[in-house]
Amino acid sequence: MSPQLLTVNVAMENLMRQLDIGMESIKVSGSNIKKNGDPLFIRKKIGYLILEGSLDFRTTNYFKDVAVKYKPLNGDGLLVLDLRGLTYIDSCGVGSLVDMQKILKTEQKSLKIVNLRGEVKRVLDIACLSDFLGVSN
Repeated sequence: MSPQLLTVNVAMENLMRQLDIGMESIKVSGSNIKKNGDPLFIRKKIGYLILEGSLDFRTTNYFKDVAVKYKPLNGDGLLVLDLRGLTYIDSCGVGSLVDMQKILKTEQKSLKIVNLRGEVKRVLDIACLSDFLGVSN
Protein backbone atom coordinates (compact mmCIF):
# COMPACT_ATOMS: atom_id res chain seq x y z
CA MET A 1 0.00 0.00 0.00
CA SER A 2 1.47 3.38 -0.99
CA PRO A 3 1.61 6.17 1.62
CA GLN A 4 -1.16 8.73 1.65
CA LEU A 5 -0.40 12.20 0.29
CA LEU A 6 -2.81 13.64 2.84
CA THR A 7 -2.28 13.46 6.59
CA VAL A 8 -5.21 13.97 8.92
CA ASN A 9 -4.40 14.67 12.56
CA VAL A 10 -7.15 14.15 15.10
CA ALA A 11 -7.32 16.88 17.75
CA MET A 12 -5.84 15.86 21.06
CA GLU A 13 -7.19 15.84 24.58
CA ASN A 14 -5.72 19.23 25.59
CA LEU A 15 -7.48 20.97 22.69
CA MET A 16 -10.77 19.30 23.57
CA ARG A 17 -10.37 20.42 27.19
CA GLN A 18 -9.84 23.99 26.00
CA LEU A 19 -13.10 23.73 24.07
CA ASP A 20 -14.78 22.24 27.20
CA ILE A 21 -16.62 19.57 25.27
CA GLY A 22 -17.49 16.05 26.43
CA MET A 23 -15.75 13.08 24.89
CA GLU A 24 -15.19 9.38 25.32
CA SER A 25 -11.79 7.78 25.00
CA ILE A 26 -10.94 5.32 22.26
CA LYS A 27 -7.60 4.11 20.97
CA VAL A 28 -7.02 4.43 17.24
CA SER A 29 -4.65 2.18 15.37
CA GLY A 30 -3.27 2.52 11.87
CA SER A 31 -0.45 4.35 10.18
CA ASN A 32 -2.67 6.98 8.53
CA ILE A 33 -3.39 8.83 11.79
CA LYS A 34 -0.50 10.80 13.25
CA LYS A 35 -0.57 10.33 17.03
CA ASN A 36 1.87 13.09 18.08
CA GLY A 37 2.53 11.11 21.28
CA ASP A 38 -0.94 11.65 22.77
CA PRO A 39 -4.02 9.41 22.93
CA LEU A 40 -6.72 10.07 20.35
CA PHE A 41 -10.35 10.71 21.17
CA ILE A 42 -13.71 10.40 19.51
CA ARG A 43 -15.78 13.39 20.42
CA LYS A 44 -19.46 13.44 21.33
CA LYS A 45 -20.11 17.06 20.34
CA ILE A 46 -17.19 18.06 18.15
CA GLY A 47 -14.68 16.60 15.73
CA TYR A 48 -11.49 18.55 15.03
CA LEU A 49 -9.33 17.40 12.13
CA ILE A 50 -6.12 19.05 10.94
CA LEU A 51 -5.38 18.41 7.25
CA GLU A 52 -1.86 18.50 5.81
CA GLY A 53 -0.70 17.98 2.24
CA SER A 54 -2.95 17.68 -0.82
CA LEU A 55 -6.69 17.13 -1.02
CA ASP A 56 -7.12 15.90 -4.57
CA PHE A 57 -8.43 13.02 -6.66
CA ARG A 58 -5.87 10.67 -5.06
CA THR A 59 -6.78 11.50 -1.45
CA THR A 60 -10.49 12.33 -1.36
CA ASN A 61 -11.61 8.81 -0.45
CA TYR A 62 -9.14 8.74 2.44
CA PHE A 63 -10.33 12.16 3.59
CA LYS A 64 -14.00 11.13 3.46
CA ASP A 65 -13.31 7.90 5.39
CA VAL A 66 -11.49 9.74 8.17
CA ALA A 67 -13.96 12.65 8.30
CA VAL A 68 -16.93 10.30 8.58
CA LYS A 69 -15.14 8.26 11.25
CA TYR A 70 -14.40 11.33 13.38
CA LYS A 71 -17.52 13.41 12.81
CA PRO A 72 -19.36 14.31 16.02
CA LEU A 73 -21.59 11.63 17.50
CA ASN A 74 -24.40 13.88 18.73
CA GLY A 75 -27.00 15.27 16.34
CA ASP A 76 -26.17 18.91 17.05
CA GLY A 77 -22.41 18.45 16.76
CA LEU A 78 -19.75 20.34 14.86
CA LEU A 79 -16.94 19.09 12.62
CA VAL A 80 -14.03 21.52 12.41
CA LEU A 81 -11.57 21.12 9.55
CA ASP A 82 -8.33 22.97 10.20
CA LEU A 83 -6.66 23.46 6.81
CA ARG A 84 -3.48 25.17 8.07
CA GLY A 85 -1.29 22.47 6.51
CA LEU A 86 -3.24 21.92 3.30
CA THR A 87 -1.05 23.07 0.42
CA TYR A 88 -3.13 21.97 -2.58
CA ILE A 89 -6.77 21.30 -3.44
CA ASP A 90 -8.32 20.38 -6.80
CA SER A 91 -11.96 20.10 -7.92
CA CYS A 92 -12.26 16.60 -6.42
CA GLY A 93 -11.02 17.94 -3.10
CA VAL A 94 -13.50 20.81 -3.22
CA GLY A 95 -16.22 18.29 -4.08
CA SER A 96 -15.30 16.17 -1.06
CA LEU A 97 -15.70 19.22 1.22
CA VAL A 98 -19.11 19.93 -0.34
CA ASP A 99 -20.10 16.26 0.09
CA MET A 100 -19.04 16.35 3.76
CA GLN A 101 -21.12 19.48 4.33
CA LYS A 102 -24.17 17.78 2.77
CA ILE A 103 -23.70 14.66 4.92
CA LEU A 104 -23.46 16.73 8.09
CA LYS A 105 -26.49 18.87 7.22
CA THR A 106 -28.68 15.80 6.72
CA GLU A 107 -27.70 14.75 10.26
CA GLN A 108 -28.33 18.25 11.72
CA LYS A 109 -24.60 18.71 12.25
CA SER A 110 -22.41 21.63 11.19
CA LEU A 111 -19.12 22.06 9.35
CA LYS A 112 -16.61 24.82 10.07
CA ILE A 113 -13.40 25.32 8.11
CA VAL A 114 -10.61 27.29 9.76
CA ASN A 115 -7.07 28.45 8.98
CA LEU A 116 -7.36 28.63 5.20
CA ARG A 117 -4.18 29.83 3.50
CA GLY A 118 -2.69 30.62 0.14
CA GLU A 119 -3.79 28.67 -2.89
CA VAL A 120 -6.42 26.66 -1.00
CA LYS A 121 -8.12 29.85 0.18
CA ARG A 122 -7.96 31.25 -3.35
CA VAL A 123 -9.59 28.14 -4.86
CA LEU A 124 -12.49 28.21 -2.38
CA ASP A 125 -12.92 31.97 -2.87
CA ILE A 126 -13.05 31.54 -6.67
CA ALA A 127 -15.60 28.74 -6.27
CA CYS A 128 -17.72 31.05 -4.04
CA LEU A 129 -18.09 28.26 -1.48
CA SER A 130 -16.80 29.99 1.65
CA ASP A 131 -20.26 30.66 3.10
CA PHE A 132 -21.67 27.25 2.17
CA LEU A 133 -18.70 25.44 3.69
CA GLY A 134 -18.66 27.49 6.89
CA VAL A 135 -15.25 29.07 6.30
CA SER A 136 -14.01 31.13 9.22
CA ASN A 137 -10.67 32.97 9.36
